[in-house]
Amino acid sequence: MSISPDLLEDYCNSLTGWTESESDGGVVEVSPAGQFHFTANGTLSSRADIVRDVLSGVANFTIEIILKLDTVGVDENHGFLLRAINDTMELLVEMHNSKIKVYDGATFNEVGSNLAPTGSFITWRFEVTGGVAATATVDVYKNGVLVGDNVDCSYASGASGSGPFIQMLGYASTATESHLDRILIGTGLGDFSGISPSASVSPSVSPSASVSPSVSPSASKSPSASVSPSVSPSASKSPSASVSPSVSPSISPSASKSPSASASGSPSLGYSIYSRGDSPTLPTNDNDLEILYTEQEEEDVAEADGVMVGQAGSVQYMIHQFKKFVGDDPYFIVDYQGQTSLAPSSSTVYFQIYNRVSGLWETIDSNDLAGADLPIELSSRIGSPSNYRDADDVVSCRVYQLAL
Repeated sequence: MSISPDLLEDYCNSLTGWTESESDGGVVEVSPAGQFHFTANGTLSSRADIVRDVLSGVANFTIEIILKLDTVGVDENHGFLLRAINDTMELLVEMHNSKIKVYDGATFNEVGSNLAPTGSFITWRFEVTGGVAATATVDVYKNGVLVGDNVDCSYASGASGSGPFIQMLGYASTATESHLDRILIGTGLGDFSGISPSASVSPSVSPSASVSPSVSPSASKSPSASVSPSVSPSASKSPSASVSPSVSPSISPSASKSPSASASGSPSLGYSIYSRGDSPTLPTNDNDLEILYTEQEEEDVAEADGVMVGQAGSVQYMIHQFKKFVGDDPYFIVDYQGQTSLAPSSSTVYFQIYNRVSGLWETIDSNDLAGADLPIELSSRIGSPSNYRDADDVVSCRVYQLAL
């Protein structure tokens, strides 16, 4: 179910509205633009935190953050902490040593196994049923995939006020660092697929029909089926909105979106080329794949409505490639929604972007947890766009999976 971020919608452009607290060299700042940057320098009680009062009296709520852990330590005094108090109970989440843990009032319990690595942005969503502290639970999602179902968070802290409260700890000899890209909080339980941040936030590079710069995390944000046709190796492997639309990202340009559509003949807002195919080896360049999406197929993947474009494969790489005009914004977000009939837990689904400076494909997100035929969402914030745009401000991304 889609809900709105009626309590908080913050894209980390300013700390205005937050109460900041720093000690022993800890710092929270906006750096780079559009990200909250937390550092704690490893002295005795170094920390940096921010708090905002938006949850008072809200029984059931959802929090979504896009977070990158740059450096963390091996215990709770050297990592990232998220607290959310609603005057009845307190959600307490910590991340360190590749682990994400939730407090049940007595113990921090790990969700899954080593789900919180350092080095890449991850979208975490917490759907909290917290009307009664003794029975409070949270569903934990990582990049749109449920990784913790009805996790016990029955902590009645007795604390007044509300949250969220976000903290980076780096005590005694271990310096820590993290970047926060987005914070959404809404009343009720569900995802935020219906919201659409302004184009200025980040032109969505997703192959979704909304080729517009809308960076919204909504269906348009993800290439929905287009972004990753089912990556599964069978005919059914269609890239449906599932994590990997047809395995080959062939970005076929719909006639209207082709460069010829623009009077000047050069790509402009709305330009895209989606293609797909299968191959025994991964292409090293971003040339269009063997099959171009038809105009109808681009329309089919314009929304995450269950209509998908698939790519089959047998002991080959199933690939979907998406080229899209992103303009000259200082950064952008690329997203993909899809699914595959071959479980990512058996064969990892990768999301990559082409670096035009190095001439190499770079992995920006992946999923090795989901089951077969389940929705997958992959996303990443690209903060150095000049490395990825061509002379016409077009970016190339692809989703692929090896068919076993």
